[in-house]
Amino acid sequence: MTVSGIAAVIVAFSFTTAITAVAGAALAAFVAFFLFLAFGVGTTPTVDLETGAGADAGAEAAASADD
Repeated sequence: MTVSGIAAVIVAFSFTTAITAVAGAALAAFVAFFLFLAFGVGTTPTVDLETGAGADAGAEAAASADD
């Protein structure tokens, strides 16, 4: 195999590896999003952006659970 042939194989391998990495990241994001939809909605405390009310509700609940 010539040098250019070896280079072509390396470039092709790099290209397919990059596609695989992007596809894997997209799949992971997709799965994480649906796990959030299945289990995350309703469990995250809402925060009033104007007053900050509810921002530390989780910390307060965790602290009171220790009592």
